[in-house]
Amino acid sequence: MGGTVIEKLLEVSPQIGFIILFLVALALLLKEYRNLRSEMKASVTDAVSSRLGAILGNLQAENAKVSQILSDTNQQYEQAQSFLADLERRLSEREQSIGDTLTDLESKLVILERAAPKSDDVKYSARDLAVVAQRAGSLGEAILLIEEARNDPDATSKDLEIVGDTARRFRRYTLAKELYRKATELDPENLSAKVELFALIAETEPENRQQSLDDARALVLSSLDGRFLGRVANAYYELDRYAELRSFCEEILDNEPPEDSDVYVQAHRDLGAALKQQKLLDEAEKHFETALQHHPEDENLLTAYVALLRDRKESSRALPMAHTLLSLDPLDFRYYLILARIHTDLGRHDEAAGWYEKAEAFLQPGSAEHELAAREKRKACLRKEFVTGPVAAGAATSMSTEAE
Repeated sequence: MGGTVIEKLLEVSPQIGFIILFLVALALLLKEYRNLRSEMKASVTDAVSSRLGAILGNLQAENAKVSQILSDTNQQYEQAQSFLADLERRLSEREQSIGDTLTDLESKLVILERAAPKSDDVKYSARDLAVVAQRAGSLGEAILLIEEARNDPDATSKDLEIVGDTARRFRRYTLAKELYRKATELDPENLSAKVELFALIAETEPENRQQSLDDARALVLSSLDGRFLGRVANAYYELDRYAELRSFCEEILDNEPPEDSDVYVQAHRDLGAALKQQKLLDEAEKHFETALQHHPEDENLLTAYVALLRDRKESSRALPMAHTLLSLDPLDFRYYLILARIHTDLGRHDEAAGWYEKAEAFLQPGSAEHELAAREKRKACLRKEFVTGPVAAGAATSMSTEAE
């Protein structure tokens, strides 16, 4: 019927008919536009809501990660503060102990000076000379003291052994062997002088090496003394005879020494060191662990264990042991160097530089060790600059330019 009305209007007045048709079409277009706008609005709202949900989810996940990182950082900070507090306490104790010792020494020197006869005929005993020789700072000073002690008719076997140790420290091996021989002649039961003599002959006389090692092994096996084993093990290290040292330590452990004895711990430690040199790192670690259970503060053992872990690329495990070493002796520059090298392994070059700087403070300027620490500190600083500084930025820019 609507169509008939429009047809009549077109017949009567074509213009009015066209206007009506235009209005109808416009109304239909507006209706479709409203429908389309509603659909678009709903789609946009859904997309925005979905995107916002994803962003909020990611933010929550990142927030959880940041919270965990902050928690870990706070824990590490607390551990560091605890370690520093313990280190300061130990340093204070060492300083107090050194001060007390110096005070006591000064008072004893005063007493000795008052009591000593004012005569040029009074001489020090061989033991006094031996003790002073142990603290000699130069070869010339040590030799004068050693000669005087050796020529003392009242010198005991132990006195001669002590000055023999000093001669060996200054690499006067012929003199040291002569002193050890004289010590064993004075007292055949001085087994430590015998062990020193056998070990030194093995290290310096190839033609007598095997016989001396056999004699030293027999003495250690008969006495099961941990000190003797340590000295003979050092001779095997010096000669690079790690397979023989391994066999020797296994033979000692086959004798089932008491687990709380020094020789038991020493055998496991030296066996671990021999296995480490043979690249049998898993077996070596087991023996280090056994020794560590009995002597958890053995500095030589901890140092060897740290070296093994670094060989295994497990520097994060070595770090706590290195801190233990430093807490045991905060005045030993070697432990600062070990910490610096571990931080270098871990890529913490800024911290490594700091530890090298601390090591420098304990070393005599101009010494080889001081130069080494200074050079390594410089390397650590350069590595840090390469990773985070202008060098790294320049490299990144260069790579980006090449990519374009």
